[in-house]
Amino acid sequence: MIEEDTESNNIIEDIEDIKVDSDFNFESMVEEFSSINSELIKINRQLEEISENLREKTDGITIGHFSIGIFCICLVVIFF
Repeated sequence: MIEEDTESNNIIEDIEDIKVDSDFNFESMVEEFSSINSELIKINRQLEEISENLREKTDGITIGHFSIGIFCICLVVIFF
C-alpha cells in the first residue's frame, strides 16, 4: 500500500510538472505569435505603401516609355 501511495503521489507530481511546463510553453508560444503578428503587420503596411507607389507610377505612358519606343523605331529603320 505504501508503495502504491508513493507511486500515485509521484504520478500526481509528474502531472503537475507537465501542467506547469505546458502553461509556460503556451505563454511563450503566445508571446512568440504576437511578436510574429506585429512583424507581419509591419511588412503588410510596407507592401501596401509599395503597391500604392507602383500604382501611381504606372498611370499611363511616361516619357521614358516614349523614348524607348522612338529608339526602337530608329533601330528598325537603320538596320532594315
